[in-house]
Amino acid sequence: NETLNLHTKVHGILNDYDSWYKYGFLSFNKVIKADSNYRLGISPKIDYDEVGSIQLRNMGIGTSFSYTRRLAKKSKSLHEISLGLDVSLRRRAIDETDLRWPTQITSEGFAPNLPGEEIDDRNYFQLNSGINWYSKFSKFNFNAGYTLFSLNKPNISLWKGNGNYSKPMYHQFYFIGSLEVSKEFNFNPRFLYGFINDEFDSYNLYGLDAEYKFNENLSVDFGIGKFSYGMYFSGSISIRKMRIGLAYNRGDRTSYTTGELNLAYKL
Repeated sequence: NETLNLHTKVHGILNDYDSWYKYGFLSFNKVIKADSNYRLGISPKIDYDEVGSIQLRNMGIGTSFSYTRRLAKKSKSLHEISLGLDVSLRRRAIDETDLRWPTQITSEGFAPNLPGEEIDDRNYFQLNSGINWYSKFSKFNFNAGYTLFSLNKPNISLWKGNGNYSKPMYHQFYFIGSLEVSKEFNFNPRFLYGFINDEFDSYNLYGLDAEYKFNENLSVDFGIGKFSYGMYFSGSISIRKMRIGLAYNRGDRTSYTTGELNLAYKL
């Protein structure tokens, strides 16, 4: 009913710090009301990301709300549907120290005293929403759903005055399953596909995890999969109420790599 989550991610070229994209979030999940037919959940969170030597930054604080309704329960099956809404106040900023503008380039080279473009931090609200279907059978269960990000298409331009650049909506479809091979061993297939609205930019991921439960207090899992431009490898260990997860991604045709760490604790 209550879980604390910490997630961090670094993406870039290992020997080129200026290329690194850094991301992290802290969230708290809680079921605030429930009975045998429904659950109402809330998840406040804070997040931060930064990229490049100019430190293009996004900071956010917000809350997610979810409503889950049980549709059917039989002796060997269970079906539920969930609706979610995520609301956050975000701040987009940039470090101007190392910026170079065309107006500052002269025949003699760079002239930092000349005026450049006028930019400023941007505050905005962002809305995300989603729907999830969950089914459980005697040996197999799965989640399948759809998420819509930036449904309000907020203006995120850093230019003063009439600067206007709307953050595009993007869509994500997913499937996560779990097949019980034995009481100790599970296979967990997963698939994800997403695309940005009005653009030809799409991505996908598919993979398979294997989970082994030693007992009620100890389990491990390992995963491998393919995504749009490379491979990923993951693993986690769960000890009592704590789960520690690691993931590593490697691009096929680039030197970009990604490392991720996730910590979850059930209160």
